Amino acid sequence: MKLQISRFIILSIFQNFVIIFPLGSFDTFNSTKGKHNADTYSHMIDTIVMDLEKSTFDIMEPDRFTPSARGIIEPPFIKMGSGGYLKCIQNPTNGDKKCGVYMPRLTLFKNIRQTGYSIFLRVEFSAPKMLFNNNFDELHDNDFDELIYVICKRLHDMGVMVETRSLRSANISSIHFSKNVAFTDYTTSSMIINELQKIDLNKRLDLSRTVFRNNGHALSFHCNSYEVVFYDKLRDIKQAKKSEKRAIETDNYPQLNILASEPLPKQFELLRLEVRLNTKKKIKSILDSIGIEPSLKLSDLFNKEVSKSVVHHFWEKIFAEIELLSLNQIDHEYLFNLIRMNNPDMGDQKILQLIGTIVLIDQIGIRGLRSLLRDKSGQKWRAMKKSLDRIGLPKNGKIRLITSYARALESFSTFKLDDMNPNIICS
Repeated sequence: MKLQISRFIILSIFQNFVIIFPLGSFDTFNSTKGKHNADTYSHMIDTIVMDLEKSTFDIMEPDRFTPSARGIIEPPFIKMGSGGYLKCIQNPTNGDKKCGVYMPRLTLFKNIRQTGYSIFLRVEFSAPKMLFNNNFDELHDNDFDELIYVICKRLHDMGVMVETRSLRSANISSIHFSKNVAFTDYTTSSMIINELQKIDLNKRLDLSRTVFRNNGHALSFHCNSYEVVFYDKLRDIKQAKKSEKRAIETDNYPQLNILASEPLPKQFELLRLEVRLNTKKKIKSILDSIGIEPSLKLSDLFNKEVSKSVVHHFWEKIFAEIELLSLNQIDHEYLFNLIRMNNPDMGDQKILQLIGTIVLIDQIGIRGLRSLLRDKSGQKWRAMKKSLDRIGLPKNGKIRLITSYARALESFSTFKLDDMNPNIICS
């Protein structure tokens, strides 16, 4: 039973803890549930990890955690280990997975600090899965109120009480910005990933390693504080059906059968890009570098302009490397004359050397070329790159596949699996 009081609605009373929602946000939830929003621009956020301070939540059912959270929140307290911290975990149950109900992952921490003990609750979830039970469909800014409501409700179901205002202002410790791009022109995700794996981003993005996995259906540029991942979304679901460990993303259980229920074109492909910022320091650093106030509050980060700016920041660096690959798509005789025209002081032998370099880059990629040169210091590659930058890139020389993908990212239109928005389909 709902009781309206002034500008608030009391949704439920649980062991003397009252969940109260502002009336406006509840109205927004009711008005948007089950409908597409008028805003046609997508919100490219998936995984969110938020940290809630002890003063903002109450654990009503500590025994749901493993080990029980009783020894952290009430006496007798568990003694701290040698590492100086304790943690209790609550993950989705087998019952949740069987029913296909998406639930967040909870970790309760107790740490030793100079001023005493610190207790906080880490809440990890996929925002689109929380609302839609899948992350094929993308969010909008005006989904925020509904998202806050659902998170609050799911935490309540897990025995954790928290006010919506605390969720809105929660600090984020990790966030994954993402974008789904669909193709129905027989372009495959692996075709694009195969081109992307040829580039060398390690220096440009300060990365530690590049991983090409799942038989060419996924590509990951990785370092400790962040990761840029491209993967075939449809293939990943098939891998998850075999084993969760084989998939790129986790917690696929609510969407394993989604493709069977959707009438999709035979040639339908979906390539997913994720920019995973895994530390608070990295989130602030990236926001500062793109001219956005470096806030960690959920209400500030849940913004389509932030999402778009972050994704474009990384894509522009990737696309700058792709331009070198695109030159081999041009007729070699035309390319020879183009280089000579743009660089009248360059000798024929140097021009032939550059064309040979371009051919090798197309076949084995930049990392392969550097390996062939035994160029550990990078000095040879920098000199060669400087020469390649001089030749003048033709406007129509970029790889067609990558260009169509870039257009989809630039349009920033929403992808919805059930209606196959034509603004996002590349043809």
